[in-house]
Amino acid sequence: KWLSVSGAVTVPPGLFGAQYFYLQDNAGRGWQIYMFKKDFPDLQVGDHVTTAGETSETQSGVRIKTKQKTDIKILTGKNDVMPEELAIADIDDAELGSLVKMTGEVLEPKSGKFYIADDSGEILVELKSRAGFKGQIVKESDMVEITGILAASKDAYKIWPRFAKDIKILESKKETNGATPSESAPTNN
Repeated sequence: KWLSVSGAVTVPPGLFGAQYFYLQDNAGRGWQIYMFKKDFPDLQVGDHVTTAGETSETQSGVRIKTKQKTDIKILTGKNDVMPEELAIADIDDAELGSLVKMTGEVLEPKSGKFYIADDSGEILVELKSRAGFKGQIVKESDMVEITGILAASKDAYKIWPRFAKDIKILESKKETNGATPSESAPTNN
């Protein structure tokens, strides 16, 4: 069906993909705005825009397909876009495509992805290649605050940070190779 939406840009064109960007409306719902031609106006995070197009479903919620640059109108520039703070257990499909913030402990860090866990569950944090992340940026057991776009694949949710500043290390755990402080401390005999 045809849908008209307005909101603030949360992910500009070219960051996650050349043919789309994300915006979040005043109710906090996220939308992927897609254009085959990749002919977007110059959009920055926080720009307030309005657009319309045909809807479809993606792994990050509802996609609105636009046809040309004139389908996207910039209303105002540089507004603050506040993420919704969520516990992992509170996530549902209504937040797909929205800018969210979660806090948890890092599990299974690998290049390009890792999990975070809070008291209610765990979620995959996936670093999209166009976002410019390089190498391993967190360590096992770090406490982090992640801001990003909520997406899903099959039966699991995931979060896509946009920029390096979207991953805040709140507490870094030192690696002790499994030894407790008393086991690694020297003894006097």
